Amino acid sequence: VGSNIPLVPFALLNAGADPGRAGLNTSGLNPSSSLFVRAPTYRTFSNFDFQSLNLVKHQEDIELDLFNYAIALWEGTPAFADAGISEEDQEISHSYLVGNMIGQDLAPEPCKYAYPFCTEPTRECVRQFLQFSQVLTRWGESGVYGFLPLLDNGAVGELLLNSIVTEARQQYSFRQLLGLFPVPEHFIPGIPQSWSWTLLSQHITACPQKNHQHPVQWSIWPPLHALDPPAVAARPDLRPAVSSNVSALAAPGDVVRLRWDPPGELVGPYAQPALLGSKVQPGDPLKLMFVSQLNVTYVEPLSLDWAARRVDAVVPPFIDIFPPEVVIENVNNGTLFVALVARDTPYLTPANLSIVVLDGWMAAGPMVLTVG
Repeated sequence: VGSNIPLVPFALLNAGADPGRAGLNTSGLNPSSSLFVRAPTYRTFSNFDFQSLNLVKHQEDIELDLFNYAIALWEGTPAFADAGISEEDQEISHSYLVGNMIGQDLAPEPCKYAYPFCTEPTRECVRQFLQFSQVLTRWGESGVYGFLPLLDNGAVGELLLNSIVTEARQQYSFRQLLGLFPVPEHFIPGIPQSWSWTLLSQHITACPQKNHQHPVQWSIWPPLHALDPPAVAARPDLRPAVSSNVSALAAPGDVVRLRWDPPGELVGPYAQPALLGSKVQPGDPLKLMFVSQLNVTYVEPLSLDWAARRVDAVVPPFIDIFPPEVVIENVNNGTLFVALVARDTPYLTPANLSIVVLDGWMAAGPMVLTVG
């Protein structure tokens, strides 16, 4: 971001403090570590923080536009009323909050968007909107969880946390409006910023010139698409409900057929090249990575065709999270993140999932798959 963002000494940073000078919480219950600041400044201190919030501002703006767009399309129609939807303005304050922490002179403005749902005043079109909304808010939520503990200014992270817990409730509400069980997971995973930007950038068609002065700089990977995703919106038996007992939309062993876009193409509103990880070459063997709750599950493909950019695989088993001590079933339930990665990608855990990006294992994706 250049000279617009002043450098801050290590000792004044929070999670990014110099470990040789940082304290620990050793004085009983009083916080004394470098994470605690008596007079916090709610602004970005580093390029990492700026670009993380830059991404969040783009996310909040598309959510605000999406909800306003749906209201403008369908407010007062029977299909909209039947879906149980009413107006909400939380995204206005979320967008304003993030813009203030970036600085309104640097904060990006709303862009132009393209949405993957029909616009007729019908039940199916409204349900397509709800399905996209629950997917959008899921990757928006997980995208923040992925970097929240890594921010250099923990004060910024505190305010982001205060907003993202509201987004989590929005995501569950959209599932209720779809007639799905609202909370099928015990844990919500975090994802890397480049995963969130890969998903989000596919729906942004253009941004104002101001945004090009400080564009989002997270990498974009070749988008991954399901050829026959579970038909959540088309299910006639699903209706808005506080809770429901809906069987799996995609059961273990079901085949998912995916395709990915060509690497190297310029994509997104800032014309970024879709990258291949440094450890991936065309024609290499690959595997599918399913990220859900606390787990990363790898699945070998049934078939892989680099020329057609097609891969088929099975939905992984609904395994337990903590067997045998605590039986919490259905790790791979709810909304999964699916990426195509090099076959040698190592085992990863919630706190180091970004290694799949940093160490060059990415081939395509992620995509979001609603299985339950």
